[in-house]
Amino acid sequence: MNEALERVRRSARYSLPDFNRLRQQAVDLATQLTIGRSAFLESFGVQSELEYKQQAMRDNHIMYHAHIGMNDIDATTQALVRIHEELSHKEYRLDRAGFAIDRRMGLPPGMRAAAAAETGPMLAQDEDWQSLAQAAPIQPHLGDFMIGQPASVGNAVQALRIGCTTIGNLSQYFTFEAPGWSDTAETAAQTYTAMALLGQFREQGAMLHSYLEDGFGALFQHCSSVAAWAMLERYLVEELIGTRLTHCIGGLTRDPLKRAGWVLALHKIHRGEQVGSMIYGDTLSFGHEFENNRAATAEYLLWDMLVQLHAPSGHAVLPLPVTEAIRIPSADEIIEALLFGRRVEQSARRLYPHVDFSAADAFAETVCREGGKIYQNALSGLADMGVDITNPLQMLYVLTKLGPLGFEQLLAVDQASGHE
Repeated sequence: MNEALERVRRSARYSLPDFNRLRQQAVDLATQLTIGRSAFLESFGVQSELEYKQQAMRDNHIMYHAHIGMNDIDATTQALVRIHEELSHKEYRLDRAGFAIDRRMGLPPGMRAAAAAETGPMLAQDEDWQSLAQAAPIQPHLGDFMIGQPASVGNAVQALRIGCTTIGNLSQYFTFEAPGWSDTAETAAQTYTAMALLGQFREQGAMLHSYLEDGFGALFQHCSSVAAWAMLERYLVEELIGTRLTHCIGGLTRDPLKRAGWVLALHKIHRGEQVGSMIYGDTLSFGHEFENNRAATAEYLLWDMLVQLHAPSGHAVLPLPVTEAIRIPSADEIIEALLFGRRVEQSARRLYPHVDFSAADAFAETVCREGGKIYQNALSGLADMGVDITNPLQMLYVLTKLGPLGFEQLLAVDQASGHE
């Protein structure tokens, strides 16, 4: 504990750039930038994905998300076209898609060629970015290796230019490092500036995405710590910077009642103003037996859909292809999963009037009550240790140096609800 305490005090004394100067850079940059029009935004006549989500919530429309993991841009755009065409023939649609982008995209452009290539496409030219937005009327979600990395500002600019208005991933800032990069202060400055840039487009629907289980949320020992961290991210992003935050969870949560409970908890954490990005599929339950994977998908997806009918949050659901655990799913396997999801949705709508959400409500109530104590303790504890809790750049830097174990050791109190 003493080591964690010293890390906080040392990082609080570290000389960082003036965050007000970085904010002004974001303001100046915003004046030169216009949000583009993706094929999806054009097709549905909306200004942003946020506007579409808000209408979906009013209409009780359940949104669908898919994760496209092809190795290059051409294969990715071909998959988007095929998925859209096949679903359209059945009068269905895929609302949004995320992409397994090469991790080198987190690096400044001049460093990418020297780093080792990884799986996933590189967005090397403007045409590569545009293809994600124009190949089909499926809204691009750019989460991996965008904001939260050394190239945060440039990536955010490119994403906005193609009409992508939900960009992440804040949680990756705390746990992911770009290959060969170790300058935490520069990454913090880039991340803050990119978040401030999104804040300039808040009224046009720009949102910062944070997948809690890509960050400290995957490493905490208690669900109440995850709730506290979500509150802390909201304070940092919404209150200090003025940017709209959207949360994602699900990939490491097996229990479907807890999955539903997290959606209800996020409603409380966002003070009734939640508009979520997506609920990720339960990847922990997947293995090499495809029928078991399909059964796991049916279980988690049913509850993900039921809670959207019960308390619409804008989170898109993600039917995982049964091959997810062993290889990159093909376009046809993604289509099969999306059609399977439609069948589950039919059951969810029939079952909804008969479902009791009291267990999910109790989970949400508990983690928010306990998490609220940790959150308040965190703010007061950080201030006592010399951290300027009104300085978002310093907060970013200190929290990443603190780490998940240090956070729970120093700042978490009254933890009763276990992590799954």
